[in-house]
Amino acid sequence: MNLSVNDIFDSKDEIIKAMKDFADQNNIKYDLQETPKSISLFCQGKEKFGCDCFITSNYRKKDNKFIVKKMKLIHKCPTSVTDFGSTDDFIKNEIYRTIGDAEVRIGDIVSILHNRGIKVSYNSVWNAMRKKENDYDEDKENGDQKRSYEEEIKRRKVGGDDVNNDNDNFKLDHKDHKEKGDLNHNINHNNNHNVNLKRDRYRPLDDSKFKSNFFEDSEILKWDDSDFKKFHDLNEIIAEYAKEFVDINSDKILVHFYGKLFFYYVPEYSKVLLPVCEIKFYKRKNGIVIYGLLYDPLFEPVVYSCLISEDIDDILAFKFFIRSHPKIFFMVEYDDILIEILEECKVDFFIKTRDICNYIYSLDNNKENIENIWNNCNFGNEIIKQLENVNPKRYLKQKLDKEILNINNLPECDVDFIMYSVYSLNYFDCINAIHKLSNDNLKNRKRFTITDTKSLFGNNVITRIERNYGNIGNINNMPFYKVDLINQICDCGKFQELMIPCVHACIKIKEEKGDPYNYVSTVYSKEQYNKLVEIIPVLNISLKLHSDKVQIRKGPGRPKKFSIREVDVM
Repeated sequence: MNLSVNDIFDSKDEIIKAMKDFADQNNIKYDLQETPKSISLFCQGKEKFGCDCFITSNYRKKDNKFIVKKMKLIHKCPTSVTDFGSTDDFIKNEIYRTIGDAEVRIGDIVSILHNRGIKVSYNSVWNAMRKKENDYDEDKENGDQKRSYEEEIKRRKVGGDDVNNDNDNFKLDHKDHKEKGDLNHNINHNNNHNVNLKRDRYRPLDDSKFKSNFFEDSEILKWDDSDFKKFHDLNEIIAEYAKEFVDINSDKILVHFYGKLFFYYVPEYSKVLLPVCEIKFYKRKNGIVIYGLLYDPLFEPVVYSCLISEDIDDILAFKFFIRSHPKIFFMVEYDDILIEILEECKVDFFIKTRDICNYIYSLDNNKENIENIWNNCNFGNEIIKQLENVNPKRYLKQKLDKEILNINNLPECDVDFIMYSVYSLNYFDCINAIHKLSNDNLKNRKRFTITDTKSLFGNNVITRIERNYGNIGNINNMPFYKVDLINQICDCGKFQELMIPCVHACIKIKEEKGDPYNYVSTVYSKEQYNKLVEIIPVLNISLKLHSDKVQIRKGPGRPKKFSIREVDVM
């Protein structure tokens, strides 16, 4: 029968029958959902394959009738899946037969399916592949046992023994053989997970190490039997994902994980960029994403490290994030809990001056005091009374023995090249989307052209030099300072602090008819981008950007219309 939008039915039974008949006619395996106001039919492949096929009908009270409201018949499930009982059967038989490579990566299988419009999760493929391996091992084991039995029969017949005389002993030997076979299977299975891996780059944490080194007496480690089995399987899936991530990136990254705590970082970035790591975090529905960001030559953030968690306490995630890092200097926004965690972990950090000013202004609403706070944090040594519980070396720049290139005065950092909607994706899709979007952003930054020395630098350098040149006319009101252009030093201290010519250096450069951009540190040069390695995501899946249909109306007291960028995993 035909069914279309706005078809009307007199009763609930009629519309249910019509929907079922239509689904059967179109070979749709369906689940029916009923509410007091609606009846919906969804394809069973919605969870496994992300199939969007559905039919929805609503109850219209004024007519006491049911009407077909929405239909989407674009079926993303593979047609061959109807021949099998489950997704696992489909993957084991069809995918293996098509690809023909038993050593294919799980990420490749997921990517191939996605590129053909079939959405299937990483853990679904992992479960199917493990079931395939187990079936193969079981068949092999049964064959080995059969051959062993036949060989034993022949041996005893040759020796003139009766086969049935030692039947009980033979069963015992057979059992021992089976146990040894299981043990060998486990060893081989574990070795497959660790092939071609360096332990310092691929580091799962066992219970005892995790408990002793990270969280003492943590509630998260108190498992019952069923939870532990589930956790063990999850850890194996993430171990396989981590292995693939390390392998395809040729040891450019290091990974630590424990359950749904997945952390990675790129060691080479800290050797190219200024090793001052700013912490930024975003909430997920059941977890958190924590970034460690280094600043590029234009003072834009680059993802140096990242932790993605799910169903784990945020404080535990922060501790795992901080202690998984190599030794590095952190820059943070003012947050009581985060500061307490950093002090507990005994790491070096500094609180951003702008954030301290915002925090103090929120306490007293005194704008006049903000400039004094700013100057004190940058040039003074006075303890701020509103921060009596914070160590002064965490916010007074004069107490720092490390060069931070004025990063403490930068505004709030936003990882805007990763859309907020990424954090609502499922766990593995979220991890992969972060890898892909951060890498795509890096590729875009590498596309720059050089026309002259000035084009090597961004507005953070150009604006400062132009301002210094503009202040040359006011030099009569300034004290005299000695400048050494060769060593890039000025007695005022600004030249060597920021590694950009100060106003006094600009005067001397102008007198010598030189180019001020030749005296800017290579830290600010766009050529640094070419030294940053690109990170390849495990899943080669396109991300589709589209605008949210919900628009805010334009009117008195309302903001203008805007579109919210969303992301879909294609």
